Amino acid sequence: MDKYITKILVSCLVLCSFFLSFSQLHSHESETTNSSEVQTKSYHPAAISFFAVDLKYSFDHGVQVCEIQQSVISKFRGYDFVKSRNGAAAENFCDYLSTLVNNFWYVSGRITDKSFAKVFGERGWKSERTNEGLAENKEFAAEMSAPVYDPTDIHNYHGLLYTRISRMKDLDMFLQDFPGVIVVDGQTYNFGFDKYVMNKLLTDDELLSQIKPAWNLYPKNYSQELIEQIKTELGSDIFVIKPRRSTLGRGIIMVEKENLAKVIKKITKKDKALLKGTDDDAYKYWKKDKNESFIVEAYAPSETVHVPHFDDKPFDPTMRVGVVLVHSEGKTDIHFVACYWKLPIKPLSEKASLTEQHKSYGKEPHFAEVSEEIRLNVERQLSETLPHLFEIMLGYTD
Repeated sequence: MDKYITKILVSCLVLCSFFLSFSQLHSHESETTNSSEVQTKSYHPAAISFFAVDLKYSFDHGVQVCEIQQSVISKFRGYDFVKSRNGAAAENFCDYLSTLVNNFWYVSGRITDKSFAKVFGERGWKSERTNEGLAENKEFAAEMSAPVYDPTDIHNYHGLLYTRISRMKDLDMFLQDFPGVIVVDGQTYNFGFDKYVMNKLLTDDELLSQIKPAWNLYPKNYSQELIEQIKTELGSDIFVIKPRRSTLGRGIIMVEKENLAKVIKKITKKDKALLKGTDDDAYKYWKKDKNESFIVEAYAPSETVHVPHFDDKPFDPTMRVGVVLVHSEGKTDIHFVACYWKLPIKPLSEKASLTEQHKSYGKEPHFAEVSEEIRLNVERQLSETLPHLFEIMLGYTD
């Protein structure tokens, strides 16, 4: 009996020793995990945005940004045209995203450039027609309901979503329900509704103000004093008039200094009779514009481009650049998806209105390739400025 009891006691000691060792090991792992969690919390959450940047470029003045907006409401058919390949911009976008995550979803009914939806489908991305349908999709819920181990590292997310967030009822609630997904433009979409907000971000920062032409916001109260104020503040011979909330170039009017009063009166008078019967699409927009103010910007020219498929005629183009910005593990990176010239409907060598010669037309064949020299210059300058802008938008600056 004594021998039996002794064996039992020895076995108990061995077991106790095992559990003590396991407990110490588990305690060490917990300390390591907690230490790692504290370290990751020193970084901001990961973020990604995809922007369409419209700009003017000249060797004398460098980059001068006209507008920055979310790419989900933009088109890149000009890049497809110059590359002679439908979906070329979308393919570049997908190739880059595949280096970040390996699971993709998109909402097909909310993408302006349909070539993107087509390429997404060809690449095996999963989709829903609406944001509401996505929230009810069981497969999406199964993949994205679990939180990620480290939200500061984009590679830790279970998947990526591309959709028009402005059509989503409650993004915050959506992310609470699906914390495992990172949404393109999820932290920056609020800056895309109003040109005034984006302009302020650019001009209120010393570095960013270098890439924005002179501009200001003015009330829709016509007076001669207003006209003189615009001329004095902007100091330009040519002005670009913009609505605050339009897209696709709607409502943008270019005007010489001597005709500024006539045009401002036409778009600001409450009596819409001045606009009645006009066939100009730019003026038509102002009939329904509900904002109490508008933007006027000093005109910035680009380098003149001679376009081969227009018999080398000279054009004053506007460049569109597709840019992906990613913040992960405390660093912000920039990746270029597309770059091309958008041409006005008329060349500089023909008699035409100011708008016809300087405002981009946006339809084939009015696009052109950007020379490598200019493209590299633009990419260098945007690489020096847009990551900083992105961090300001995210609230990640000191």
